[in-house]
Amino acid sequence: MPWKSGVIVGNKKILEDFEVKGYPTTILVGADGKVLVKEVKELRGKKLDEALAKFLK
Repeated sequence: MPWKSGVIVGNKKILEDFEVKGYPTTILVGADGKVLVKEVKELRGKKLDEALAKFLK
């Protein structure tokens, strides 16, 4: 992946701020820090490609 990715476990504040209720939760965050997409299941394959195409122009 040409972008940063990570797993956040144990940081209650971040989990609350992003309203993470379960795993996997995928959150795409723009360069400005705004949430672009939040998916409460895996965001992979065609669905990920479509989400990225929408914002990476």
